[in-house]
Amino acid sequence: MIDAVRLPWLVSFGETAPPELSRHQGSVVQAPRRSAVESLSTMRQQGFPVGAVLICLVHELAHVPIGPDDGPWQWPPPSALCRRRTTRCGSPDGGGPDYRPCAARFWLLPPEGGDLLTDGVALYDTLCRVRSLRRHGADRFAATLPTEAPHPEESPPEAHPSPYAPQEPHPPQEAADLYYRWTS
Repeated sequence: MIDAVRLPWLVSFGETAPPELSRHQGSVVQAPRRSAVESLSTMRQQGFPVGAVLICLVHELAHVPIGPDDGPWQWPPPSALCRRRTTRCGSPDGGGPDYRPCAARFWLLPPEGGDLLTDGVALYDTLCRVRSLRRHGADRFAATLPTEAPHPEESPPEAHPSPYAPQEPHPPQEAADLYYRWTS
């Protein structure tokens, strides 16, 4: 829907984290699987650092390890949750653990390698934009997700006329008139 090019991922079956993540001390973003994978694919296309992601098919969640400096100060965006060093699935409302066993979990690894962790700031922005595009439809001005700040459309040089604004403002002449207008 949003990204036109599908990039390949390497798959590692099982819950065991890749060796380079064994000492990860940062946060883990838990987001809906489809939104997270779409966001990460967009980030890869645009050159942002993307690391491994743990996918849980039972709960339809993705667990994305991010750096310790990118964490909880800015989360959660809509439909995501940031947790400290855990990849345990939570309930759909984020209120607590979901006790259904996670029987189908695997890691997705970008084949280009190099990055251990995903850029949390870019992930936050991309997740919010993916959710917005899903809710409101694709932006008519951009074919893919923009990574830079959107450029506002230019405003016309004259003020917009409003049907509710008086065309000829009449300032009150007496204090009683001023009091009446203020209280009514």
